[in-house]
This record gives sequence, structure tokens and C-alpha cells, in this order.
Amino acid sequence: MENIIHCKNGYAPLIKELKRLSKPLIVCGGSAKRLEIFKLITSELKSFALFSDYSPNPSYESAVSGTAIFLESGCDSIIAIGGGSAMDVAKCIKCFSPLDQKKELISQKPQDLNPLPFFAVPTTAGTGSEATHFAVIYLKGEKISVAHKSLVPDKVIIDPSVLDSLPLYQRKATAMDAVCHAIEAFWSVNSTIESKEYSRQALLDIEATLSGYLSNLPDKNEEMLFKANLAGKAINLAKTTAAHAMSYKLSSLYGISHGHAAAICLREVWKELLEQGDNATLSSTLLELARALGKESAQEGYEFFCNMLSVIELEAPRATEDELLLLTQSVNLQRLKNTPVSFDHDTIYKMYKRMLCQNGR
Repeated sequence: MENIIHCKNGYAPLIKELKRLSKPLIVCGGSAKRLEIFKLITSELKSFALFSDYSPNPSYESAVSGTAIFLESGCDSIIAIGGGSAMDVAKCIKCFSPLDQKKELISQKPQDLNPLPFFAVPTTAGTGSEATHFAVIYLKGEKISVAHKSLVPDKVIIDPSVLDSLPLYQRKATAMDAVCHAIEAFWSVNSTIESKEYSRQALLDIEATLSGYLSNLPDKNEEMLFKANLAGKAINLAKTTAAHAMSYKLSSLYGISHGHAAAICLREVWKELLEQGDNATLSSTLLELARALGKESAQEGYEFFCNMLSVIELEAPRATEDELLLLTQSVNLQRLKNTPVSFDHDTIYKMYKRMLCQNGR
């Protein structure tokens, strides 16, 4: 955690780092501007520009607009303050700013050397985007991934006070996003010894952490921020799997938060993995995951997650047959390649039906 600036005991280390910046572009939404950390950062900077013209699930056009403001304002660094959307836009601006602005930016190869200083201030305990080298934006309604090793922020500012005013639903959804990251990274075909250790740390005593976090206890807010960061480090190495691939259209179709959608999808994916778990390697992985959650069998690990989802009351919406078909076709099977078993569209349909139809179980 050498790149983390922990503000629990004061802001002196952060102020020292801010003095090194000449004119950053601050990427943040409207709610972030009300935070004390925003006020402190802007009061300590000699000069800065501001970009807020983006929405949840940010568009490619927003990233292009932010890049133009970065260049026109003569900025030399970036500070992202917010959740995943702020981080995604800021990463794209870092990626796009050195490219040929007269050509389509998304089609150009990122520069291998991109020393532009990039600070991240996560204001939700969930996405872990401050620990990853990729971003997600949308072009004509389609999810586009932007990835490069230079997009991992240089400094991550952990300030538990940013969570004090976070609404309960957003607490639930973002926390479950972090839990899903840790779990999916654990069973991903790309998992490593290092990524599994990050997942284990993120899942350690997660029930107690989550309970206190949902009650807005300061020490549990702090723990959840660190767990989200650890889960982000896990997916940075191992990447997400079918649950995330299934969640994107679900979130946009029903207007539920990304973490909410990912969690209800993960419950079905986990059930399917158990049912298809005649593979010795997969069976061993699911048992190992269960033990990381403090359980003795793979089935108990799954049931622990289902109970967690039930306790925090993140319910699945209800779907029509047309919506089931739309959701099924929206899942790009190529994006499922990190999942330890192969899912075809029939299996995807079955999982959506179990999830979204009263009689689907």
C-alpha cells in the first residue's frame, strides 16, 4: 500500500503531495464538491480546472470533452474525486490527452510512457477503480473497455469521512460490488497466488465489516474502503467473470446500481458453478473460496453469500419474457472467457430466468 495516503490522522501527507502539482484537472461530480476533502484540496492548490460533465456509466463523448478541457486549460495532472464513474473518466482523460486530437481517440493505441501524475480519491467503498488499470465507458450504448498499465493512479487518498453522508442504498450496492470483485477474482481463470491473497484479505471478516459499514461506524467505513481497494487489486490481476458480464444490461434496463446488479448475477453464477463443479480444479477453488469466507464447504460458502444478499435486502427486479431474451442476447460470450466454465446463451437465459422470474427457481 505504498501509494496510499491515509487521512485518518490528518491531511498533512496529502497537502505535501498536492504542493508538487502545478495545475491539475479535478474530475468529480456535484456531490463530491460538498465534501470536506474537495474543499481542502481546492484550497491547497495554486491553480486547477474542473470537469463534471459526465453521468453514471459515462460516455465516450464525456471523456473526449474532459480531454479537451484538460488540454485547453493547460493542466499537468489529474485528480479524480468520486466513485467508479469519476475514476473511469479521469483514466480516459489520462489515456487520451497525449494522442492525436484530430483523430478518433478510442481507436488510437495508448502511449506506453504516460508520466502524467494521477491522484484518486474514492468516495465510495466499492468499485476499487483506484487500484485498477482499466476503465469502462459507453459508445453508442455499447460498453467499451480502455486499459493500460499507466492508468493505475499514482496516489490513492483514503479518507473515511467521505462515506459519512453516503446513502444507505449506495452503501449496500457499492459494498457488494467490492465483495463481487473479490469473489470473481478468486475463481477467475486468471487468478494468481497474489490476486487470491488480495481477495482473501478483502473477504476476511466481511460480515462484521459490512454490518458496521451499513450502520455508518467510522472504523468500519475505513475498513470497507481498504477492502474495496484490495478487491480492486485482485481484479486488476485476475479480472471479473460472468457475473459482471451479465450485470451491465441488467443495471441499465432496470435502473439499479451496478453493484446491486453484479451481486444478484453472482448468486446465480455461483449456483451454476456448483452444479457444474465436477471439475477437480473448480471444486478445489470453490472450497478454497468458502474457507476464505470462514466456511467449511463450497455449498456453505455459497449459502453465506446468499444470506448476506438477503440480509441487506438487495432484491432482483422482475422481467418479462422479452426482457429475458434482450438480457440474454446482450451478454457477449467473449466477455465470459475469465469464467472457469463455459456458458452458452441457453445457460445465460436459465440464470436470468432464475434470477428475475418468480417461478424461475
